Amino acid sequence: MVKEKSGIRYGLGALKNVGRPAARAIVAERKKGEFKSIFDFLIRVNGINKKVVESLIKSGAFDRLEGDRAKLLSIAQDRNAHHGLQGSLFGSEQQRAWTQLERINYEKDAFGFYFSAHPLECYRVEYEALGLTRIADIRSFDDGSRVSIGGVVTRREIKRDRRGEEYSRVRVEDLTGSIEVLIFSDLLKKIRPKLVTDTMIVVRGSVSNGDNVVVRGYDILTIDEAKEQIQGLILRLGDELRNEELEALRQILKRFPGDRDVYFLIGKREKVRPKNLKVALDPGLHEELVKILGRNRVTYSINSSLKEGR
Repeated sequence: MVKEKSGIRYGLGALKNVGRPAARAIVAERKKGEFKSIFDFLIRVNGINKKVVESLIKSGAFDRLEGDRAKLLSIAQDRNAHHGLQGSLFGSEQQRAWTQLERINYEKDAFGFYFSAHPLECYRVEYEALGLTRIADIRSFDDGSRVSIGGVVTRREIKRDRRGEEYSRVRVEDLTGSIEVLIFSDLLKKIRPKLVTDTMIVVRGSVSNGDNVVVRGYDILTIDEAKEQIQGLILRLGDELRNEELEALRQILKRFPGDRDVYFLIGKREKVRPKNLKVALDPGLHEELVKILGRNRVTYSINSSLKEGR
């Protein structure tokens, strides 16, 4: 992997399921001329199987060709495509484009690691709104401190204790680091389906400062469950706010309609909630408001039950 001005150059042979023989075949054929389409590639390059093509698509190797990654993967998985039967495929119903999270996880399938972004980038607003503790900061907490952390499940192990009861060791990773979360039998029975690798969870627990710092979980939420705890957006405004500035904020908010309440907190006065103004939890909205007001003046109201674990 080599960093360049326009991006990162990564060897084809290092991609999952590709290997050197397939990479050499692709490079040799490419020297004869550019690939004009996915069909042109499938016809010209011999001796590669479907898994090779899928990894190339997931990694973004075909991004300069016609069709997005979702459409290209659908084509690669169709046997007819390997015989150049383009018409029926492009004439089929529209393929849903991948979400950013799907794109990130497919890249991990191909590279073996997160490449263009981390899954938490998809949940920046939720992470900030919930006031989650950064994993890198956990070591500074006293033993027994209650915390709420959020991250991606990167590993899950199910074991048995001396009494034969099942418990789990789960590795959770955020943008600052990773930590082991211990989940004992009573909780494990309730939340086991939530412990899926490469998915985002929120953990409420307590810090255990033994030989290794771990979090003893006492509640696990999926990211969708955690989002439901975010009740509204709070904008902290100064006493000197002019009517035109307030109207400008309203116009920004109206561009991001959703189901969350908006509260204006002007100086030391009580919060004001416009009846007909609700917004979405959108990264674009959050970034615009932070640019105008500053990070400390854009906050969120969350359910008190989640606050207890912070």
